[in-house]
Amino acid sequence: MPDFNLALLEVDFNIPATFAFSLTTATPNIAVPTAALAATNWQVVSVGMTGLQYANYPHAKVTGVQYSGISAPIGVTFDIPIDEPLLDQLPLANAGTTPLREVQVWRNGHLIFWGPPVTRRCSSDEKVWHYQAWDPLWYLEHRNIGQANRHNYLTNGSFDASTGGWTPIGSISTSIDTNRYVLGGASVEVSASSSGENFLRQRFTKTSGPLGLAMFLTAWVYVDSFTVGAFGLRGPFIQREGATGIGAVGFATVDENTPLGTWQRMTAHINMPPNVTETIQVRLYAWDGTGHYDANSVTVMESVSLIDENSPGGAGWDQVRIAHQVCRYLSGSWPVGPSYSKSNLRLAVAGADSGIKKERTYQFFDHQPGYQGGTGNGALDEWPKSEEGFDYRIDYDSPQVRTFRTFYPAVGLVWGDTEVTGTAPDPHTAFALTRAVVGDEVVGSTWGIVGYEMGETIEGSATDVCELGGFGDDSGREEGAFEDAGALGDLTLELVEAAPADAPIDLLNSLAAQRGAQIAKPISTPVLIMVEPKDELTGEVLVPLIGVLRPGDLIPAVVDEFSVQLDGVFRVTKVDVREDESLAVAIAP
Repeated sequence: MPDFNLALLEVDFNIPATFAFSLTTATPNIAVPTAALAATNWQVVSVGMTGLQYANYPHAKVTGVQYSGISAPIGVTFDIPIDEPLLDQLPLANAGTTPLREVQVWRNGHLIFWGPPVTRRCSSDEKVWHYQAWDPLWYLEHRNIGQANRHNYLTNGSFDASTGGWTPIGSISTSIDTNRYVLGGASVEVSASSSGENFLRQRFTKTSGPLGLAMFLTAWVYVDSFTVGAFGLRGPFIQREGATGIGAVGFATVDENTPLGTWQRMTAHINMPPNVTETIQVRLYAWDGTGHYDANSVTVMESVSLIDENSPGGAGWDQVRIAHQVCRYLSGSWPVGPSYSKSNLRLAVAGADSGIKKERTYQFFDHQPGYQGGTGNGALDEWPKSEEGFDYRIDYDSPQVRTFRTFYPAVGLVWGDTEVTGTAPDPHTAFALTRAVVGDEVVGSTWGIVGYEMGETIEGSATDVCELGGFGDDSGREEGAFEDAGALGDLTLELVEAAPADAPIDLLNSLAAQRGAQIAKPISTPVLIMVEPKDELTGEVLVPLIGVLRPGDLIPAVVDEFSVQLDGVFRVTKVDVREDESLAVAIAP
């Protein structure tokens, strides 16, 4: 039987004309009224990344459009009959399809979505393919700063067939040993009859950038026997040839304390000063005795650095430009070095500067994800979360151009001159609006808020925040702290998280306080179910909501019902277009 305690008695949905909020007005031309007595015209088209069309699917049925974050929209679901012609023009990503196929979805002749199909499932009962497609931000969820395996500047570092690329110096003796190795099936055996300068040598040239360069030598060493050490007890050795000062030489020691009969990973490093070109020399020393070297590499601390010194004119990077460059790098239109280019997503960038200068350096060895839905640890995720940050989304500027567009300080529309009220005559009747008003005109009773859901959780809340600094990993690590014991009725909930990698020590407390102010309260996720205003007689959409009501918009809402109350100005956090073309609108204070 119905739960009478949840019967909605009255709803007021008031949207005044103006609010004192600083928002960017950005309305895409995708909210098109459906003609009287006509069905909404949805069109699904197979395209490439440049918008080149391959196939049109006239029998496709769009079953859902999802808006989330500030991106609009981020996903669609649609069905295509299994016997639809040219269905082979809309496969998922695979090596046999060039160029990659994507999908465009049009509503009443206007493009509202463009992105890659990510999943498809065939229904034998319905005889359709069910597709899920996401906008291009989905790609950036699956891309990282840098790539796996650092570039090895040594030639033939594993000695798999010969000592090619290496020059013997002194009285060193060498041979290739296929019975003892760490990598690749062979190693080099080295020996010397006396201590001294006996080694294999290799040279290469390297240029540092405006930050200088840290260079790391890694070598796997196996000591069979040891009598007397090499010169200075050197083993693996790296040097800035001809340079002097700190960082000119680095080496690992091989002596009588080095374990025998087992592979040891040894490392050494040097630091190159900014903006120099130098010859780097690597030596693998032999001692009085016998040993092996394998899996030798020289790598550098590769990074994408967006700092004052390498900005245009040295004037510093606006935070918006940093986001644009990160997006360009992740989307493959800004390669960083020949080994780190990515396939081009044909994603343009746009958006005015914010006037706030920042610096960012992204280390490749961190493998930081590009994007994690705006709430994760992706390189692009920090900006909407920052107190002085900005919003971004994917816009479709034309059927050939899609754009990663930024909005400072925020994006959204302030709704005005709209009022919706309604009552349910008795608790046995499901709630339905009895009248709807746009301005002073009554437009009918077939639209408005037709239901709601109310949720609240403290799963992600915290009253104590510990912000971990990026230096050290033990009790000496710098930390910032924030406490608001009374925020949740004296209940202590803790959050420990790493601060941004480049956060100065003296800002850790303020970072913790900012984080604490965001989450020291219960998290509410109300959802309003709405339908577009339509003429009662013709069914014509008079005030289109689909595509106009967007994440980021501010909506004053009043819902009173027994113990459930919503009263205030809410920001739209998610909008789902359901199969019946009603809207599920998630809002947050």
